[in-house]
Formats: sequence, C-alpha cells, structure tokens
Amino acid sequence: MLHIKGTVVFLLSVDSEGNVARVKMLSGSPLMFGVKMESVRQWKFRPYAPKGVKKAFCGHLAIQFEANEHSVKYEIVAKTSGVCQSPTAVPE
Repeated sequence: MLHIKGTVVFLLSVDSEGNVARVKMLSGSPLMFGVKMESVRQWKFRPYAPKGVKKAFCGHLAIQFEANEHSVKYEIVAKTSGVCQSPTAVPE
C-alpha cells in the first residue's frame, strides 16, 4: 500500500498574463516531483499589475500533500513572490 505525505517547495516564474512559465523543485519528495510539477504548470494566476501595468513575477510555493494509490490531496501552505526581470528568471 503506497502512502506518501509531505511538503514540496517550488520556485516558479509567472508571466505577465498569469501563466506559469517555469517551475523548479527546491525540496520535497522526489516521488511526487513529476505529478506536482505538471499540476503547477497548469495553474493560472491573477496577473500582477502595479499601477495597471502587468508584470511577470517569481515566487516560492510550498505545497503540503498526501497521496495513496487512490487519490492525491494537496494544499498550498506558504507562498512568497516578487517582481522578476523576465519569465525565464527561474533556471530549469
């Protein structure tokens, strides 16, 4: 019976339209890396638009998860962000 529980921390870059441009796993279970990475890549964020001008941003995202052979449950437990120079600011 497979049962994995833990927290995965990602560094991600979001473009000016709110699309995830790049994702890098910083820590967490390697068993969940692929599943979570693909999930995060599909997320859409509200564009960051100080003074009405949309900008790309980078941030850390911590996701707590619990998985077994039947399901995966997850919850965002922490996030930080800031303006980055471009969506490619996060290394692959």
